[in-house]
Amino acid sequence: ENVEIGVDPTGWEWSGEWDKPIIGFGKLKGCVGDNEYNHNESEGTGKVATRFKNKGLESRAELLHAPIANWKGVFGIQFQDRDFSALGEEAVVPITKSNSTGLFLVEERSWDRWRLELGGRIERATQAPQNNINPSRAFNLYNVSAGTLWKFMDGYGLGLSATRGQRAPSTEELYINGAHRGTATFQTGDSTLTSETTNNIDL
Repeated sequence: ENVEIGVDPTGWEWSGEWDKPIIGFGKLKGCVGDNEYNHNESEGTGKVATRFKNKGLESRAELLHAPIANWKGVFGIQFQDRDFSALGEEAVVPITKSNSTGLFLVEERSWDRWRLELGGRIERATQAPQNNINPSRAFNLYNVSAGTLWKFMDGYGLGLSATRGQRAPSTEELYINGAHRGTATFQTGDSTLTSETTNNIDL
């Protein structure tokens, strides 16, 4: 079938830094971004069959501390909010509000020809469909990383790192169900999906 898509994305972002905000901390960084994505899928007659809307707000703050026992690093917090809807004949995804809050810490220490890096993040993510059919979901996510670099000669280094990361399923992965003309597919989500975990070692 002849399907046309009209896309209308808009967005803005603000960011800033504050040197030496308080004693013991070298810098405070902050950013806020708002993104709104709309697209209409029209049939050959010109009639709009489905309106997709995705509005997201993300904010992040980082605080860099002064060296402690030769360790330097940053800790911070990150917020994300998203409102998603698909309205019309192909309302294959329920109106869903999702948000997440994450706390993270990254530390680094160097000595002689070695550098050691450690990191961690905890996050709470929720998905709340605005209907009485699909269940709301919440996920507790944990991410950790460790890495070392050995500069065994000038201009050369050998690095080893290990990470364990987790990701919550998206709105579409959980709740989509139906035929989508724009992509000529029939998609089925699974509201029982758990978080995805990856383990990686890099040399």
